[in-house]
Amino acid sequence: MTLHLGNDIVDLTDPFTVGKAGDARFVRRVFATSEQGWIAASPDPDRALWRLWAAKEAAYKVARKSSPGLIFAHAQFEVLPDESRVVCGKASFPVQWDEQPGWIHCLAVSSSSPPSLALCRCRVDELAPGQEPSEAVRGLATRLLAEAGWAAATIVRPSGQGGARPGAPEVWQAGGRLAHLDLSLSHDGRWVAVAWMDLNNLAISQDVRID
Repeated sequence: MTLHLGNDIVDLTDPFTVGKAGDARFVRRVFATSEQGWIAASPDPDRALWRLWAAKEAAYKVARKSSPGLIFAHAQFEVLPDESRVVCGKASFPVQWDEQPGWIHCLAVSSSSPPSLALCRCRVDELAPGQEPSEAVRGLATRLLAEAGWAAATIVRPSGQGGARPGAPEVWQAGGRLAHLDLSLSHDGRWVAVAWMDLNNLAISQDVRID
């Protein structure tokens, strides 16, 4: 199978996020019955809600890389927190959360063996005053890749065809795509997050294919 990753960041200080667990209509529309119970049972329902949301978003970004026309229906991506994975139909996406008081970040991958989530690299940064989020997250990705040895790499996001949403960001160098680098970008409120994985660092097996 082809290996992909996705990530999502949630700013817990954004006014939109505060008190959202009390929005019964929103909770019923977005979350499965099991997820609703997990939110309700949490000592911090808002944090629990956005933990699930971030996992759904990250898993969707993974799924869409293999199925570009996939429509995101949050309720179809069900988070199993105790198993650290998201399921959608027959697909299963291992996830990993990183949390701080002001934000939640989630990583998702299309397979756990290989790669393990430990092979993914990520960084969360705070926006500087006046920074444009999309520009900031691309700049962060470029710097991280340069530190890893791809100093001339650029981040390209293919335009959508026929009115479709733009494709997932790609890493290019010297006029060609570096297909062995899988990249995911996210931003929300005051925060930007980058996740990437070098498939050349993985053992070659029947489970691994680089598109």
